[in-house]
Amino acid sequence: MSALKLRRRAHTDGSYLSASDIRVHFGLGAWTQAVTVLVEWPGGPKEEFGMLQVDRTVLLRQGSGKL
Repeated sequence: MSALKLRRRAHTDGSYLSASDIRVHFGLGAWTQAVTVLVEWPGGPKEEFGMLQVDRTVLLRQGSGKL
């Protein structure tokens, strides 16, 4: 399969006394290979997280990826 580019924004703002889920979900369809994710954190730094397995929840922490 060729490269797949998706963009999502995580935000927790909601209405008065409420908040949104901070998790970001990507539907990859029939994609079964490990994927690489490029994250642009608030404030501008970018990090790459490689060889992430599909069909699972992954926690990405700022400062733990490759710059």
